[in-house]
Amino acid sequence: MTEPIRLRQIAFLVHDLPQAERQITKILNTEVINREPEVAEFGLRNILVPLGGDIIEVLSPIDPITPTAASRLLHKRGRDGGYMLIMQVGDTAARTQLIEEQKLATVVLRQRASEGDGSSGSVDPAIEYTVICRHSNSTLASLRSRLSYLLA
Repeated sequence: MTEPIRLRQIAFLVHDLPQAERQITKILNTEVINREPEVAEFGLRNILVPLGGDIIEVLSPIDPITPTAASRLLHKRGRDGGYMLIMQVGDTAARTQLIEEQKLATVVLRQRASEGDGSSGSVDPAIEYTVICRHSNSTLASLRSRLSYLLA
């Protein structure tokens, strides 16, 4: 498989989102460019901040007492830390097949209406490693719409 892979987003999981927001925006001298209400489906809230041509996402459980994959991970770790690396690939199906054939992760694909015909995937939360694969054209269109003022 020789297609290029591009890092699009690094995600962190934290206990205290407002504190993390203050710290990251001050340290990077940037601002929050988006909050995605869609992550509430997973019991999370988030912020997105730009870093060069990539995105840093910081997520936190809405209710740390309600058991979710994220709250269990925070409890297991006992501290804030990395959560996901989101990569852009040209052929999601081929990348998914490679990941699963090599038993690196189980990729769960689902359609995201906000990205038109693009597909995204994430791994089963019981597996330690998280992988998200997206079609490059859909991801670029989505990012352009979110970050149009940065890409101008």
